Amino acid sequence: RPILESAFGEAVSEADIVENTEGWKEFHELTAKCEPPAINSTVVADDGESTGHEEEVKGFRFMGQRFSVDAAVFQRLCYSHTKENAYGDKRMLPDALDIPAAFGSDEALGILKDQGDTQYANYPENMEKLRTAISEADDDFWNASLYSSWLYTLKPVLEPKGAGYPVFMQNSAWNRKSLMTFLGSFTELKHDTILYSKQMMAEMGGGDIPVLDDRGYVEPEPEVYARLEALCKAAADGLSSLGMISGGDVESLMRLAELSSKLKTISVKELTNELPSEEEFELIRTYGGQLEHFWEEAVNSDADGEELSANDFPAAIVADVASDPDSGLCLELGTGDASIIYVVVEVDGHLKLSSGTCFSFYQFEQPISDRLTDSEWRQMMGIQMDEDGYYNSENKIAMPEWAEKFALTFDRIYKH
Repeated sequence: RPILESAFGEAVSEADIVENTEGWKEFHELTAKCEPPAINSTVVADDGESTGHEEEVKGFRFMGQRFSVDAAVFQRLCYSHTKENAYGDKRMLPDALDIPAAFGSDEALGILKDQGDTQYANYPENMEKLRTAISEADDDFWNASLYSSWLYTLKPVLEPKGAGYPVFMQNSAWNRKSLMTFLGSFTELKHDTILYSKQMMAEMGGGDIPVLDDRGYVEPEPEVYARLEALCKAAADGLSSLGMISGGDVESLMRLAELSSKLKTISVKELTNELPSEEEFELIRTYGGQLEHFWEEAVNSDADGEELSANDFPAAIVADVASDPDSGLCLELGTGDASIIYVVVEVDGHLKLSSGTCFSFYQFEQPISDRLTDSEWRQMMGIQMDEDGYYNSENKIAMPEWAEKFALTFDRIYKH
């Protein structure tokens, strides 16, 4: 817009543009000085030298693709921004771990080093530049969109937990569990799903409360909950100012922000050895049911009278995040069924074995010509029946090897 106004004036009309030859020349000169795309999504010939191909990919895009920090990270850690390793191999596709590594995770970077990814020429230098740039990014960068704010919300998950945190969080296995949490949510972000709906306290199940100590525990990530609260409020305010959200959905987002605030408060109490209140313990007891109501409110509001259940929408989703036209392959990221996690926590002076749920995460290469849909992915993983009414029990995708440090799969149980 500034270029249009400079070349043609502030009150320019279509007719003025068509007839104004001098204005067009100025417009053309000014657009030529614009920054090239930070992310290349155009196939270009490999000249063996250039790393950016800026001049080749520059062009006028009426509705260009939006910049995202993760795509920029991927691009700068693949060929031709990186070069061949000692064996002459090129890094044509990224690894999902590139993102948390660039966001500051030494655990992710260590895994990439063990895998040989850091042996590609220019990779270590580019990674260091990315880590520096991301660590120094200001609030304007992270608040530029809900997308970047989502990534900003996840960042604290990657930070190693030291003194003051529960013992079960102070080890490499937990750091890798956190990587799976980060990458699972990142996969959902790439899949364009956002949870938003109303918090409800009713219909949490009936029957007598058993006489036992069922006081639960919140994974103490106060900074994550604080950022999630801010993200919900920003989404509500931003979409409201644009007239793109209903009053009911604003209310739902604010209720989700309130829930996040309460989880933050409980986390701080746990980290300072203060016992949560009975009301807060009740929040933990009903947390799963509250999330289910969020989900039901969201999907059934658009169901045209048809009553939908969670069984109709398995948690497993898949998204392709990078493509290599040379090999004809793309990188797919997927989540599967939620995994059960067991930890020993201290509640009111007593050690308790507690269970909860966490993400499962997968990445694999797939032919570009056969990118998977969610339904195909679920059938492949034996989560959903195929067209013939059977569940697949063979050739399932395995979780990454680095997950073996904390994840016990049925295959590993069988082997041992």
